[in-house]
Amino acid sequence: MARRKGPISPTKTSGQGGEDLATSSWSPEAHRRWEQLSADTQHLVLTHGWCTQCGQAQRMDLIGGAIIVDDLVLTGICTICGHRMARLLEGEGRAGAGIGRS
Repeated sequence: MARRKGPISPTKTSGQGGEDLATSSWSPEAHRRWEQLSADTQHLVLTHGWCTQCGQAQRMDLIGGAIIVDDLVLTGICTICGHRMARLLEGEGRAGAGIGRS
């Protein structure tokens, strides 16, 4: 099964179970911050998540996001084993902070 190489938008289907990401657990602010990241940064975040079940870095299918204490927390499913995964992008709400900022 071929995997998508580009970023996954919260408004598109994940491919894992066919869940519509627009109806998943996205908060409006998390969705806005995710969309502000470059496509390269989104790809990097989704392809380098740690799966505790597999015991190694794996790609995750994105299913939701939330803002917790000014940090962007993404949730997803491991594309290899189906175990739940999460990524934390610290300080994504602060100007000049976080991944992909210069």
